[in-house]
Amino acid sequence: PGPAGGKCLPKDPHLLTDGTVCDQPTTPALFNATRRTNAEAPNYIATELLRKQPSKVCVLGLTYKRDVSDTFNSPAKQIKEILDSQGVETVGYDPNTAEGTADIAAALNGADVILLAVNHSTFSDIAVDISKYAPPGATVYDIWNVVDQDGFECDYDGFGMDGRGQAR
Repeated sequence: PGPAGGKCLPKDPHLLTDGTVCDQPTTPALFNATRRTNAEAPNYIATELLRKQPSKVCVLGLTYKRDVSDTFNSPAKQIKEILDSQGVETVGYDPNTAEGTADIAAALNGADVILLAVNHSTFSDIAVDISKYAPPGATVYDIWNVVDQDGFECDYDGFGMDGRGQAR
């Protein structure tokens, strides 16, 4: 699945390695490795998107996790900011927050790369909107592997998954 964010992520792993808080055996090296991997995920994803040399990227979902309205420490926003800093036109769409555009058709219009950045439950049928509003030849990057590809008109990259949950 995609990267994690929010308010608890920066502090909770430290609590698990503190013997005064948690008397269970822990593996600090594992916690540190997973935190580093998660912290690098937005850079990795942005780099993969930039390899397509997009003219416009639509970022679907801007919050830090599924079905919330909070964008604090959001990996999706970090990805969008990285793309913006590289001069790529980006537009964000998130039905749960006022950030970004409120119009899915406008967000997808002209986007040659579409990033499904947050797995909101309202995106369960997002393939219909993508097929309807995205230009032909657009590539969908689904970091949560939630898009149903049956009848899908766009190119699909599930970041290591084939779209049906199977590793490539």
